[in-house]
Amino acid sequence: KHFVVGDVLVFNFTTGQHNVAEVTEDAYDDCNTANAISTLTTGPARITLNKTGDHYFICSVPGHCSAGQKLKVEVRTGNTTGGVAPSPSVTPSTTTFTVGDSTGWRVPTTNDDFYEDWADNKHFVVGDVLVFNFTTGQHNVAEVTEDGYDDCNAANAISTLTTGPARVTLNSTGDHYFICSIPGHCSAGQKLKVEVRNGNRTSTSPTPGTPSAAAPGTPSGTTNGTSSSPGTNTASSHVATLSLVFFMSIALTLFC
Repeated sequence: KHFVVGDVLVFNFTTGQHNVAEVTEDAYDDCNTANAISTLTTGPARITLNKTGDHYFICSVPGHCSAGQKLKVEVRTGNTTGGVAPSPSVTPSTTTFTVGDSTGWRVPTTNDDFYEDWADNKHFVVGDVLVFNFTTGQHNVAEVTEDGYDDCNAANAISTLTTGPARVTLNSTGDHYFICSIPGHCSAGQKLKVEVRNGNRTSTSPTPGTPSAAAPGTPSGTTNGTSSSPGTNTASSHVATLSLVFFMSIALTLFC
C-alpha cells in the first residue's frame, strides 16, 4: 500500500477491549507503550498521517502486541495516483463541516428547523467530512433512509455512531439523512439532511492555448491575428491588391 501525507488510518475496535498507541521503533519491536507518542482508547480511532517516514502502532492491552496486533506504515511525500500529478487546470477541494458550528449536535433550543437552516446554502461535495460534536452517552448520530428521517425511526439505520465527536465522510452523491436516535431528540429537531453533489469548489482555469493577449509577432491592434480596428489593415491590403492589378494591366497592354 502507498501511504502519503494526509492519508487517514481508521482503527476499528471495540472500546474497552483494544486501543491504538503510536510508539517509537524500539517500543514497536519490544511491544512497550511506556513512553507512547499517543494513545487512543475509543474506537473507531482515526489517525491522520501528517509527516513522512515510518509510523508505528500497537495495541497496549497486555499480550495483544506480542500476538501480532501491531502495524508499521511508511509514509511518503506525493499522491496516490502512481506518481502522476493531478491536472493543473482543476484542483479538487474538500471541506470539513462542523455540524451546527458552535452549537454542535444536540436538541436545538431555538427552532425545530435549526439544522435545516444550517445546511441551507452550503455546497457539499463527495469527499467532504461532517463532524458531529456531542457528548458520548447523551446523543448519537444515525444515518438513515429518507423514510427513517421523516418518521424519526432508526430501527434500520444505515450506520450509527455513538462516540462523539463523530466524523462522517460523504462518499456518494445524493441526499444523506442523519438523526439522533435517542428517544424524543429527532422529533424535537435533532435531524439533518444534506445534498451531496459531484464536483469541486475551485474554478476551472482557462483552456490551455486560449490567447489572453496579442500573439508574438501579431501586428499592433490585433488579437490572435484578427484586427481590432476594422478597416485599417483591410484597406491597406486592398490598395496593394488594386495597385498590382493596375500595373499588370499596363504590362499586358504594352505586350499586346
